[in-house]
Amino acid sequence: MHKSKRKAVELYERYENLAEKYAKHLYNYENLGMTQEDVVQELKEKIWYSILKFAKKWAEYRKVGKYKPVPLPFYIQSNLKKVIIDLSKKINGYSTLVDGTKHQKVKGIISMSDVGFDIGTSFSYDTNIDFTNKNVIIQGVDILEGLDTDQKRAYIMHLKGHNIQRIQSICRSVDVSDLIVCQREKLSQRRSELLSEDNRTYISFSSRDENV
Repeated sequence: MHKSKRKAVELYERYENLAEKYAKHLYNYENLGMTQEDVVQELKEKIWYSILKFAKKWAEYRKVGKYKPVPLPFYIQSNLKKVIIDLSKKINGYSTLVDGTKHQKVKGIISMSDVGFDIGTSFSYDTNIDFTNKNVIIQGVDILEGLDTDQKRAYIMHLKGHNIQRIQSICRSVDVSDLIVCQREKLSQRRSELLSEDNRTYISFSSRDENV
């Protein structure tokens, strides 16, 4: 097996368990026309293709030296969430009456009570990476909590992989070195929360791991 393909398989086996985890967020499979096993399989396929796409993103980053991808675990989870949201919308497209008959709802009207899973609530305690809107939440921990606008911008650049000199040249009002040290100490105190579910999912990721 080619080295890159073997590495992709290794990464898939590492994150395959996320398919079962995210499938549990969906109910009313009969309204979706899919069994839970079907949903798990679709999520597994999403994980596999996310890894392949990530490999291309990482290769491009190594080639041009900019636009560093977010860590692979975050990238995979973001894609899985999109699948769950899309499937939830399909489920909410129908209502089932007491006699078992189905009726299509008005397009655009979504009632989460039929799903048994409130995406807005449940996902607030998961991982949500949105650099554009300066929103970085991991396992319910707000990584940017307590920072002002300039500090958030500087720390997001740090998360993206920019060196301190580059960040300091752009965010001149921020003591970047001090910011990074303070954030590291603050987050180390919440390590148990950040790793509360599954250490395999939220481990540190090196360039060797990401180099599929």
